Amino acid sequence: MTLTGAKIELKKFVRLKTTLEPAFVEVLTSDDVVIAKRGRWERKGYHLHCSCCDWSTDLATPYCPGCGAYLGGDAK
Repeated sequence: MTLTGAKIELKKFVRLKTTLEPAFVEVLTSDDVVIAKRGRWERKGYHLHCSCCDWSTDLATPYCPGCGAYLGGDAK
């Protein structure tokens, strides 16, 4: 491909991209937004428990496997 051919193809691509771009814009409504749960790991004996759903584990992770709440990954 020559330099001129490459420029022509680039112009076609840019024209196509700018023509199709509005079709891919997604509008979020208030129904699409979900409030994220936040909690913390609480130590009870040798286990950690989620403060939101009382899920029990031995490993502090950033999210609770039981309810999906963000816990930050640290044990209090």
